[in-house]
Amino acid sequence: MGKDMHRPGQLDKLATAFDTVIIDCPGRDGTVVRAALMVADLVLIPCGASPADAWALQASLDLVEEARGLRPDLEARVVITRRRATTIGKNARTDLATLGVPLLEVELAERVAYQLAMGEGRGVTSMSGQADATREIRNLTKAVDLLLETRHGLAHAAHVA
Repeated sequence: MGKDMHRPGQLDKLATAFDTVIIDCPGRDGTVVRAALMVADLVLIPCGASPADAWALQASLDLVEEARGLRPDLEARVVITRRRATTIGKNARTDLATLGVPLLEVELAERVAYQLAMGEGRGVTSMSGQADATREIRNLTKAVDLLLETRHGLAHAAHVA
């Protein structure tokens, strides 16, 4: 659908057949991201656990705030990704929280499993031997479901990840 997904007759027709629609967008500002923000109920913004990732996050947060000018109820959360068991990784949540960034409670660790899954064109939950990654993804799914249920029950929803 690309940049036209926000136009009547596009995503709205497709979405009626599903409880939840997930739209995965490129990690940069553009017409596709802007269109997705016009139809999303919840925006998930991935952010690595380094200071450089946190600095780069501001452009995405600014875009969400701009979208809220037209969609005041647009909900957004940052998901810490590629977290490592280092001091920087352990402090990422605290550092981002002090900036006032709305964080999702679930974090995704730096795992080879995610890279392997992408290379195989699969999700980690369908791969054997990836219990930790599977648990993280299931926890992420539960957290998103809870946010959406809290927001408006089991109604149709669109997400940007």
